[in-house]
Amino acid sequence: MANSWTNLNPANPPSARYGHAMVYDSSRGKVILFGGANNSGSLNDTWSYDPVANSWTQYSPGFSPSARSGHAMVYDSTRGKVILFGGYSSSYSYRNDTWSYDPLANRWTNLNPANPPSTRRYHAMVYDSARGKVILFGGENGGNYFNDTWSYDPPGPTTR
Repeated sequence: MANSWTNLNPANPPSARYGHAMVYDSSRGKVILFGGANNSGSLNDTWSYDPVANSWTQYSPGFSPSARSGHAMVYDSTRGKVILFGGYSSSYSYRNDTWSYDPLANRWTNLNPANPPSTRRYHAMVYDSARGKVILFGGENGGNYFNDTWSYDPPGPTTR
């Protein structure tokens, strides 16, 4: 029904959380979720939601970004990867690391780019598919609010 929310009640949902990030993997028709926080602290789990089966699956990629919330992610449709930046951990540390997740290989990779934005959380990111770049704006770090704009050119071959 148009203009209406529907509770899907999917099988095997992730634990309750806030500050997580999700993207839609348009190549595979799945949603990818990473991290967030709950009453126990920050999380670093990776999940996939299949809208056709209406079920969640937890992935075990082995090596993952550190637990965090307030991070941002985009789906890089040119390369078929998820790009994650920044966030905040339960150990009171702000992050400025950049990671790539390959859904086909179920692998996280720390990209270690040159000249990253400063540490932050609650920033926003989008993927500019016309130029193959990630655009980041704003965020916060311990009461310092940012209005800076950054462009990131992810590494790797394209899937097209």
